[in-house]
Amino acid sequence: MAGHSNSVNGLAFSPDGRTLVTAGFDGTARVWDITRPRSPGPPVPLVGHTDRVNSVALGPGGATLVTGSSDSTARLWDMDPERVARRLCALATPRITAAEWQRHFPGLAFEPPCGDHA
Repeated sequence: MAGHSNSVNGLAFSPDGRTLVTAGFDGTARVWDITRPRSPGPPVPLVGHTDRVNSVALGPGGATLVTGSSDSTARLWDMDPERVARRLCALATPRITAAEWQRHFPGLAFEPPCGDHA
């Protein structure tokens, strides 16, 4: 499995065994979908540390990840994509207008990622 640009320091499996998280000297943690172990999906990088990531651990339910880094920080990551999307949409202002959508996505029906708004 390729993904990190340097050594891997640690790893953690989700409680259900479907997700693997790796900690890397490249300053990232990476989340892997391993539901198909022989052909895992591409990793999702978690970026935020400024030095190598030394450790990763998932909470008992797998909804929270903690990473520890040589930058002297620990970070908590929400592993629930729907909850993350709701939070991002709540923070995303101003929302995209139909005119902006048409300018950036000509020919595509107006379907803003955070739902329709007036």
